Amino acid sequence: LPLRIKNEFIAREIRVWRLLKHHRILELQEFFEDDEKLFFVSLLAERGTLYTHLKHNGPAIEDVVQTWMWQIITGVQYMHLRWIAHRDLKLENILLFEDGTVKVADFGFILDHIKSETETSRTYCGSRPYMAPEILLQLPYLPFKADVWAIGIMSYALLTARYPFDHHMNVVQLTNCQRLRDYKYPDHIIPTIACRDAIDQLLTYDAYLRPTIHEVYLCTINMFRSKASEKNYRMTSPNAIYSAHIIDRNVFQ
Repeated sequence: LPLRIKNEFIAREIRVWRLLKHHRILELQEFFEDDEKLFFVSLLAERGTLYTHLKHNGPAIEDVVQTWMWQIITGVQYMHLRWIAHRDLKLENILLFEDGTVKVADFGFILDHIKSETETSRTYCGSRPYMAPEILLQLPYLPFKADVWAIGIMSYALLTARYPFDHHMNVVQLTNCQRLRDYKYPDHIIPTIACRDAIDQLLTYDAYLRPTIHEVYLCTINMFRSKASEKNYRMTSPNAIYSAHIIDRNVFQ
């Protein structure tokens, strides 16, 4: 990016990040700069990111994934309610703390002052494995719905330790796979029907049919309630035992 654009992004990141006050969003406590670098001061995430945790521990059990995703969803909903889109949601930007909770971090591509749910953007940003099809195709896209797509990718990745789509394919091949929902679960991982359905909805190809974060929030609440009533469900701590299956590090790159 040109230096001018980079400076605009940094200024926006600082301005907006300072305003974000939510227990599922990493708080900016302080920032300062010298002649060469800008430093951000925030809480230490003792257990790193969900990405590094996944690489070292393999896929998480479904109850743990739901717990983490619920925390991420509440943080993202807080942002969307304030007309702010993250635009770079990925496991590398979700911090894991000693108590097993997570927080959303890294607001370098944040977009604020969005005027409506239907306002589009033409600034194509994010990380390729998490990019919604409309961004890959460089179409005008809905920033909020792009965040929802990324949540779907993260959900699948946490369950399986792989991405649902091969992001090394060219754009035509990749978006065609996305359109056809051409992804499967490994034989040794059997998510519940409710979990599969939720991920399918998050990975809806048509952004206008993709659920909003508020609909995702309500769906997640109902999923928890359903488990509690039908299976005497008890929320598992994120410190629970993880699947013993080893992550395929060549796939999850």
